[in-house]
Amino acid sequence: MNISIYNTRKQKKINPSFIPIFICSFSILAIFFYSCDKDVGDIASIKTYEISGTTHSTATSGGYIINDGGSEVTARGVCWGTTIKPTIDSNHTADGTGKGKFISTITGLTIGKSYYVRAYAANKAGVAYGKAIAFIPNGEITDIDGNVYHTVEIGNQRWLKENLKTTRYKDGTPIPKVTDLTEWNNLTTAAYCEYYNDSANSATYGYLYNGNIVESTNICPDGFHVPTDEEWKTMEKSIGMLDMFLDWPDWRGLGMGIKLKEAGSEHWSASNSGNNGSGFTALPGGYRSAYAYEEKGNQGYWWTSSSEGSTKHWYRRLDSDNTSVFRQNWVNKYGLSIRCVND
Repeated sequence: MNISIYNTRKQKKINPSFIPIFICSFSILAIFFYSCDKDVGDIASIKTYEISGTTHSTATSGGYIINDGGSEVTARGVCWGTTIKPTIDSNHTADGTGKGKFISTITGLTIGKSYYVRAYAANKAGVAYGKAIAFIPNGEITDIDGNVYHTVEIGNQRWLKENLKTTRYKDGTPIPKVTDLTEWNNLTTAAYCEYYNDSANSATYGYLYNGNIVESTNICPDGFHVPTDEEWKTMEKSIGMLDMFLDWPDWRGLGMGIKLKEAGSEHWSASNSGNNGSGFTALPGGYRSAYAYEEKGNQGYWWTSSSEGSTKHWYRRLDSDNTSVFRQNWVNKYGLSIRCVND
């Protein structure tokens, strides 16, 4: 039986023997393209290093490329953020190319905030990620003068455990030091002093600052600021103060002062009721009035950045023999301690 295949346009016979050749050629072509696509390989396999060397704003991590997936690793590093699985679309480092180990420095962190980091490696097949590792920046804080501070987490806030000791703003501008009482009383600009002009006092209790400085965003160490009246209330509530007492302008929160004051009589007078249950470690640095220095060892005072009119700011006070926390506003010419809280 004679089988013929016609081209309907030109009515020419097509040799049936051409069909296997055509199919074979197509198959070879398909195999060729498949092979080219196969050359892309697989994504790499990578391990994330554990966090080390954590400070209040930096940390060290890195990774190890176990397998490059069959094609060169053209980018590698770590990526980090506050989401559980950060990607290279978020903060990331660029730490060379190729296989092997690498070390990465993570920057721009905020102390007390939760972060996640994972290593990445990119090749022709795409971007591979290692396991995500959670961490929280911690460590010592330093101000522009090199003073060292430590921190404590109270509720969802992180506070410095020491009173502020800086003599300069963060940009390096000096804060005027005023020793004369009359000059201090007449000030309408920012200034600081030492209790009784004695450096031994400032070494322990920090400096006393007038209220003209407290609204500055440039005085506390990086990542911290002078707390508002509301931020003090948040802290007080987190250690047990009832809502009904928060706004009172007087002694409030029976027992809350006990949790804030350093325990013992090394710095407080013998009547001290504190047990420092919160870790705040409040010290009795006293204050500077318009004409005198008062109450070191018996009382501690801390400014807030919240104003009351044009010449006053709210503050907190703790007494050696009182278990509560005093809230009131005072004129800016007084000199009080400052305790910073994280941004």
